[in-house]
Parts: sequence; structure tokens; C-alpha cells
Amino acid sequence: MTRIRPPRPDEWLLAKELRLRALRDTPLAYLETLEHALALGDDDWRARVAPSDERHQVVAIADDGTWIGSMTVLAAEDPPTLVAVFVDPAARGDGTAARLLDAVVDWTRARGFGRLRLQVGGFNARARAFYERRGFVATGEVETFPGHPVDEHEMILDLG
Repeated sequence: MTRIRPPRPDEWLLAKELRLRALRDTPLAYLETLEHALALGDDDWRARVAPSDERHQVVAIADDGTWIGSMTVLAAEDPPTLVAVFVDPAARGDGTAARLLDAVVDWTRARGFGRLRLQVGGFNARARAFYERRGFVATGEVETFPGHPVDEHEMILDLG
């Protein structure tokens, strides 16, 4: 059974490997480029998995120990924002994404937030449909970022 939990600080190399895999698999889904991620130092990767009140990551770990998915919530603003969503292609459609999302929703709700925000690329109909099934609603807000060729569509989940 796939385990869902936050990464430990000493697992930063596994977190790095998973992030690089995500950037290689679906580069248009992320604002970060593979080149940027490859240029990060070890301390940057350690900081990404360090416990924080403003950033919470959960990972999905297969029975064999392979990391197969991850989601992160940035909670510096209200509503917090779901970012860095990735599920390995072999685990898509098997419930891993739902379990990861449940974990970040629980964490967000436990901190007293009433909503969770995300942005999904206009090209990613499968992800958008997943979020809609989970209760996210498109706000109609679309954002573009310099150097990023994809329009990002905002969606909100009411946690009330």
C-alpha cells in the first residue's frame, strides 16, 4: 500500500530526484525549469524538505520504497496555494493523487484556512478534471508568466 507522508530532512536527495523526474516528465506543468532545478545546490534542496509553517510537502512512497508522487502547499498567504503536483505516470489513475490531495487538504484545514488555491495549465485537461471531481471550482482568473508558454487557470476549493 502506498504511504503518504511528509519527507524527512535527510531525504532531500529523494525529493530532488522526484522533482527532476517531474520536470522531465511534464515540463510545461511547472514554472520552474529543469535547468533551474539542476543548478540548485544541496542546501537549496535541503531547504525544500525542511519542516516549515509556511510550506508543507507530502510524498507518495510505493511498497518498494520508490517515491511516486508529491504535492506541496505554500501557506504564506491566505488562501494557501497547492504547487509542485506530480504523480509518476505509472501511478496515475490509481488513487495516489487523491490520497496526496487528502493529506494537503487536511493539513491546510488543520491550520484554520477556509480555502485552498491552485493554478493548472490550460493544456492539462486531465488534471483540471481531477481537481473538479475533488470539488475545486474554476474562478475564471487566468495568469501568464514571463518565459512560461502556458496560461495558468486558477481554481479554488472551499474547505468549509
